[in-house]
Amino acid sequence: VKKARDSNLRHRPVGLGIMGFQDALYELRIPYSDPRELMMDVLKHGTEVEVIEPTSLREMINKQLRQAAQQYENNDDRLAD
Repeated sequence: VKKARDSNLRHRPVGLGIMGFQDALYELRIPYSDPRELMMDVLKHGTEVEVIEPTSLREMINKQLRQAAQQYENNDDRLAD
């Protein structure tokens, strides 16, 4: 059994495998008439998604998230009273 184990380790490296690799890569190609519609669609997935391209969408989402975070930071002062 040691010989089989050694052979498996040598020829079947540990990794994501076919099923895991497919889950790691997902590309969405849907035409949207308004970039804000796409932004809201992306934001509903929270930290489970990251926009790589186009940079214009990435920047728009970054701005939206920063504004939301700032709103919550400002609300902390009102809640402390």
